[in-house]
Amino acid sequence: MMEESAKFLSLGGFSGVIVGFIAVIGATVAYFLILEKGTVKYDEYLRVLPGSSFSEIRGSFIFLGLAVLLAALLSVWYISYRKSKKLKVNFWTPSAKKMVYSLAVVLITGGIFCIILIYHGYFKLVASVMLIFYGLALLNASKYSKHDIRSLAYAQILIGLAAAFFLNHGLLLWTIGFGFVHILYGILLYFKYESQD
Repeated sequence: MMEESAKFLSLGGFSGVIVGFIAVIGATVAYFLILEKGTVKYDEYLRVLPGSSFSEIRGSFIFLGLAVLLAALLSVWYISYRKSKKLKVNFWTPSAKKMVYSLAVVLITGGIFCIILIYHGYFKLVASVMLIFYGLALLNASKYSKHDIRSLAYAQILIGLAAAFFLNHGLLLWTIGFGFVHILYGILLYFKYESQD
């Protein structure tokens, strides 16, 4: 009981599913932006699109990425807040603060590293770096939440390493990692902890 009280328990399976769907929607938008007018093959998606400047494409992806991140963060916050109210427990506990800090340090570092990669033109590594740093952030924060989060962390790291190897399939692996793995994780978490509620 002491261990449970020291962990942030308001994260639920539904928030994982929602984050996964937001990622899939974001990736779908990116895919159709990339394949504008059907003139660019998937494995050439990092080249300049006909009739568009490269900076416009880069700006579109940065804007889309920030929109997906903001939508995911707001969804997780809202769902977790509502869950804590339903369970009649405090939302912003010391464990929640520690978890957010543990996530933020690694995620911000990874985000800055992605910006550096984009600045230097190493676009093909961005999807891989995002997945790996996200996995490391989850692993770092797992001590303040349910231990199941470690499985999600390891999956993200492994998919990120695969994305580093298969560079031309970064968007696909990003979609699998942030999208479908989150959806599966959320469903499993729901049936493990919440289906009896």
